[in-house]
Amino acid sequence: MGILFYVTIIVIVIVYILIVNKIKNKSERLTFKLSFAIVLCAVCIFFLISIIIWEKNDITKERMILTKISPDDKYKISLNEYGGTFIHDSSEIRVYLSEKEKNNWIKSSCYIFKLKDEQLAHKEDFKFEWYDDCVKIIVLNDKKQQLICYRVYWQDVFGDN
Repeated sequence: MGILFYVTIIVIVIVYILIVNKIKNKSERLTFKLSFAIVLCAVCIFFLISIIIWEKNDITKERMILTKISPDDKYKISLNEYGGTFIHDSSEIRVYLSEKEKNNWIKSSCYIFKLKDEQLAHKEDFKFEWYDDCVKIIVLNDKKQQLICYRVYWQDVFGDN
């Protein structure tokens, strides 16, 4: 379950404790408790419905983040995000590598890595360094500092050419 749900419940409970302690009349206190229970149930139902809709619509789909082509126009890399941070604690990044043969892109293996801390992937979060024998994929944090670095060698992906 996402952190938003937990934060909302904690805020509601804190507000409840602060308000119920200020009410002196027993009948008003009972009315407030019943009203609070109804609001709390409504919030829980809202989050439950949101989770069901999220899972049904988004969690099983890949979202394209970006596609880059090597400077020599020989290789293409596509990054897609799979999963969602509303429910899960991490997103899965799928890296698709393609090689150009006779003006057609031949897709190869899919490499997978995780993003943690409920980080959503954006194209600004990735930097690429292209080399003759590989590509270096650098994942950046929100301060644009390096979090993770992957090297993918063409020979490992496409074999001997």
